[in-house]
Amino acid sequence: MRAFARNVVAAGQRQTLDVLIVGVPEHQDKGQSYIFGSASGVQLGIYNKTLQAKATDKLDYWESVWKRRDSFDDQDPDNFDPEQPVWRVELRYHHSVIQQFASGSLDVRTGQPIDTRSFEAFAGHLDGLWRYGLRQFKLLCRPGYFAPIWTLIREDVRVDLPVDSLLDDTEYKRYYKTSLGFSGKNVELFLGNFVSLLARERVGAKKAFDRLKNWECWPVIRDHYAAKDMSEYDIYKHIKNLLEERNVRWGRAV
Repeated sequence: MRAFARNVVAAGQRQTLDVLIVGVPEHQDKGQSYIFGSASGVQLGIYNKTLQAKATDKLDYWESVWKRRDSFDDQDPDNFDPEQPVWRVELRYHHSVIQQFASGSLDVRTGQPIDTRSFEAFAGHLDGLWRYGLRQFKLLCRPGYFAPIWTLIREDVRVDLPVDSLLDDTEYKRYYKTSLGFSGKNVELFLGNFVSLLARERVGAKKAFDRLKNWECWPVIRDHYAAKDMSEYDIYKHIKNLLEERNVRWGRAV
C-alpha cells in the first residue's frame, strides 16, 4: 500500500517523500514527528522515515524500496538520493470511517453504493481515500497561501498496488448515521450548556475543543455535526463563535 512522490523539489531543495495511505504510529525522535487529527477519525502523520529506519536497523531494506523506481541511468536526477532524508506522510483512518466510505460512496455508472466488505474489494479506492485525507489537512506557507507541494502530493500521487484505480469511477462520500430526535436534540442542548459553563469558567475555545474530543461521547457529537456537513474544524469554529457570543452578552473574558 505505497505510493511515491519521488524527488519533489520544495523550497529549492530536492527531497524524497515516502507516501503511505495507512500506517501504524511508531516511536519517533523528538522534533521529527508530527501528528494531526483525531485517532477516532482521520489522522495525518508526518515524520523522518530515514531516522526511524536507522533506529530500527531497517535502513538497508527501506533504501532498497526507495530505489525500486530508479532508472538505469545512474546520473538521472530523479533517482533516489541517499544523502537526502526521506519523510513519510501517513493517513490513518479509523475503521468506522472506512465503513462510512463503503456505505456512502457511489459508483458513477450505476449510482449504487460501492458497499465494499473486504480490503481486497476496497483496494481500488485507496486513491480516493488519499485525496480525501489530504483535503482534510492543509499546509500553509502563510495565511491564505497554500503550499504548492500539498496540491502536488494530493493530486499527483497514486497508490502503488497491482489493481486498477477506481478514482474516476466513484463519487466518494461518507455516510453518517443521522442523530435525529432524542440524540440530535440532546447533542445541541449539551453543547449549549457546555459552552455556557466554559464561558463562566473562562475556558478558551482551543482547550475546550481538545477536552471535548477526548470525551467518550465525542463520536456521537462529531457524527451529528458531520450529518450537517460540518467538519471538526467547523465544530471548533462553532464553539469559538458561541463563546464569543456569551462573552459579549455577559462581559466575560473568555
